[in-house]
This record gives sequence, C-alpha cells and structure tokens, in this order.
Amino acid sequence: MKTLPSARPNHPCDDWRLCCKGSASNSTLSAHGPIDRFAWSADIRHRNTVTLIVHREPTMSIPPWLEASGEAMWALVDRYTRNVRYKRGAKEAGLNADPPVIDCSGWVAMLLACGMKAANSSANSDIFSANDIAAVDTWSDHMIEVLNRQSGWMLEGGEITADALPAFATIGLQQGGGAWANNRPRPRGITHVVQLIQRPHDAERFVSESQGWAEPYGLRFMPLANWLNVTRAYVAPGKAWAVNAFARVG
Repeated sequence: MKTLPSARPNHPCDDWRLCCKGSASNSTLSAHGPIDRFAWSADIRHRNTVTLIVHREPTMSIPPWLEASGEAMWALVDRYTRNVRYKRGAKEAGLNADPPVIDCSGWVAMLLACGMKAANSSANSDIFSANDIAAVDTWSDHMIEVLNRQSGWMLEGGEITADALPAFATIGLQQGGGAWANNRPRPRGITHVVQLIQRPHDAERFVSESQGWAEPYGLRFMPLANWLNVTRAYVAPGKAWAVNAFARVG
C-alpha cells in the first residue's frame, strides 16, 4: 500500500500511478473483456491523500523500469479509451475539451511520455532525459524518424509481424489524408501512428490508437493479431514502419 498526494499533477503521468482511476469493475474497458481481471483499485479515504492499492499477478520477466512503463501506458488507455473522440491537430490539451478530443500523434506522444516518466520514476534515475520526452511530442512521420534515430532499430513492411514486434513498439503508417497531410514534412508519407501496449497481468499485446478514418472513431484498442489482420493492406514495404522508443536502454 502506498500513500500518494491527492493534488492533480500538471501532466497526467507526472505521477503515473494516478493515471488509473477507479477499480477494474468501473474501468472504461472492463465491460468489453480485455481487462476484466486488471486489478487496480484506488481508494480515496482522506482529504489530503489518495491511497493506491495494487493487486497484480506477476508479468513476464522484463526490467522493473520497463514493467513500470507498460503499467503506466496501460493505465492511460484504461482511463481514456472510448471516452475520447478523434480530432485532427488536437493534442494532450484536447482532453480538457468538452467532449475530449485528441489525434493519433497526440495520443501516442502522451503514452510514450507517460511510459518514459514511469521508467525514470521506477529506476530513480533519468533513463530518459527531458529532451527524450519532449522529442516525441511531434507529428507522426517525424515521431517515427526521431525514435529510429534514437534507437537505431526499425522494422518495415512485411517485417512487421507479431513475433518480430517488441512489447511497446510504435508503428507509423501511410494512410493518405489529402491536402492536410502537406502541413508537415513527411519523407515517408506517414499520416497515422499507433502504439503497442501490454496488459499487465498476462502480457497480452494490444494496439492503442486515435482513429479518424474507420469505425469505431476516436480512442480505441484491439488485440495485436486482430489489428495486423485489419490493417494488412497498409503493413507493406514502403507503407509501414515500426520503431521502439525503449530499445536503446533495454
């Protein structure tokens, strides 16, 4: 049991443990199956403190800081999925709108920043610098370029398979977009980006994305195998690239 300050952080993941609110039974996703057994609970008992009680089955053997990253990103997905609409150009601040909105790169940047901060907190050191965290706050094509440059790791097209992808890969796709896609330099033509996440209790992998091109619109997630199947036409050479923000320190 750990007692945490009740004040809301400036960023949802300044204290990543506060990202997950409510018990699993109140989860935004639990009714849909994938996280029915995700046993976080937050018990607010005092005016000035929040008591966080964590009950979690052991996960696969990964470094503690990386496990913390995964838990933090999962907590954000649990908090916001199906409650946030897609809006092109909307970033983290869009979550304060009514109704809340965010676009694909804004969402992935938020997840990655949250995961990096959680890693630093878990390791009690700056595994990721402030510049590393700030660098992911960018548009989709440039995000893939930045993460490839930082890690030196990339998969392309047919190399992107369930077996080849690491736990928390970021995938950029050419999905068209029309005239608006000319708003930024896009050497690879990437107009959509998604983030792999893991369910903490069993390491099952899912894809989280803010989608404006296909139903259901807005923040959504699906099992990795299903996502690879429905995006098969886009996961092709010269059309899709996967990078790993956490590879260089793994």
